[in-house]
Amino acid sequence: MQCLYRPSFGILSRYSAAQKSATLGLFRKFSNTGARLYGEDHTPLVNILARKASSPAIDIIGIDTFTLSDGEKIQGPIIILNGTVFEWNVPYGKKNDAKPFDTWVPEMFKLFEVVSPKPEILVLGTGDDLVPLPESLRQYLFKQGVQIEIQNTRSACQTYNVLLDEERAVSAALLPRLRSVKLDKKL
Repeated sequence: MQCLYRPSFGILSRYSAAQKSATLGLFRKFSNTGARLYGEDHTPLVNILARKASSPAIDIIGIDTFTLSDGEKIQGPIIILNGTVFEWNVPYGKKNDAKPFDTWVPEMFKLFEVVSPKPEILVLGTGDDLVPLPESLRQYLFKQGVQIEIQNTRSACQTYNVLLDEERAVSAALLPRLRSVKLDKKL
């Protein structure tokens, strides 16, 4: 009598044909769990290669206003972070023109402590003129893992738009211009 050798396929070799079919059916159902639970258009899987929704670019810098690429016009200071625009409640204005950061505290940048993912770089626009950021605020942002680039607001908006076009993880914190000009120029 000759014994035929049958290769083993792991755990399934112990089951009968009916049990194997039922077991394989479970595996097939498991692979389709997302569609079954969430509907065909939503699965628990994320395509990491898909293009992310981008942050809005800055089209126009007006007097105390910013106009974004989506047409939204915002008055006052703003933060653009991970595709979301926030109105930023910080002191600015004519009485603070020379040194706008004198009364600022690290809590004004608290958003960068709690956000995930953190931006690679924060472009800080200081208004009409370039004003250095106090060392205490710089150190606070550094501890949060955020690199900072400080420029006047016009240059900061241009830098932000370029980095955004390069698909970098960039955020912007912008104080508006306060001095009048003859014409708002499209960036």
